[in-house]
Amino acid sequence: MVGGRHETSCPSCLRSSRRSRPSHRRRSSGAPCATSPFSDFRQAASAGILPADRSRRAGPGGGPLAGDAIFERALVSDAEGRPISQPGKTSSQDWDEVNDFCRRVYMPYRVRPLGHNLAPDATMRRARVGGIIVTRFAYGVPIHLDEFDPAAGNILVLNTLSGMLRHKVDNGSDAVTGPGDSFVVDCSRTDYWLDGDKDHLQLNLTIPHDLIAGVARRWFGFVPDDRLWTRRLAFGGEGSRWQALLRYVVQSIRSDRGAASAGAMQRHLEEMICLDLLDAWAAGAGVRLADGARRVMSGSKPMNSMRVMRSPAIALAVISSGASA
Repeated sequence: MVGGRHETSCPSCLRSSRRSRPSHRRRSSGAPCATSPFSDFRQAASAGILPADRSRRAGPGGGPLAGDAIFERALVSDAEGRPISQPGKTSSQDWDEVNDFCRRVYMPYRVRPLGHNLAPDATMRRARVGGIIVTRFAYGVPIHLDEFDPAAGNILVLNTLSGMLRHKVDNGSDAVTGPGDSFVVDCSRTDYWLDGDKDHLQLNLTIPHDLIAGVARRWFGFVPDDRLWTRRLAFGGEGSRWQALLRYVVQSIRSDRGAASAGAMQRHLEEMICLDLLDAWAAGAGVRLADGARRVMSGSKPMNSMRVMRSPAIALAVISSGASA
């Protein structure tokens, strides 16, 4: 997940719900209130506000994605079982240390623990895949995050390994994501807040907006407008192509430098992440990337035919089969 300025107030409230899609719970909501009746999401589940299956999947001791060995060791050890080196501390109970880590790997923002006098019990691991930062992160306490700095120019992809998050979707609704679910938001283009329960553990991606915009231009011949970038979207889920790609990325992290293999392999992983994210994001936002490319390219020199045919879906089919082997 993510972190920044620390305050001690308790701002979250959970309200009545409505379903928007089978794999994610989306509910009507407003801005978080000054006090929270549910400092632990499990209390909300027992009160009927969260779906019961989500609360079971987020139970303590269950491990990331119900014992998935690849995600259990993500950024801890590589595919050969060797420890992945880290440039600094990998855990902390000091808010200043946690916030400094989060400012470096995510962006400045405000964090408020959902309780009184709570100290963090944070997990802090990171690696680079080209221009993308991959993090294994948890605060270890329930939190509310908001006021993400748009000047940082970053997109966040929040992939939940265990516990639950509640995300702002629009001014009238939110989405709850559990183990295996993902959520994307471009913090350089729209505002955002989230709540996390005390059991949350994330495998997050920080992607510069300019990086993914460049990938879109190379592959589709244009950069999508704010219909895409302002859409906050829950996606993925257990068994999804995105989850298969995350496994592939995790298995490519090397022990020696805490980064994927250098050179061409890093560029390959970086581009695959951006392409698959664009594909899922555009589908959720109702944006047709191929149509946009044809409109932009009309009357100009056509793109290389092999490049046009290599859609993200076709390319990722190869990665997905390899990642699950």
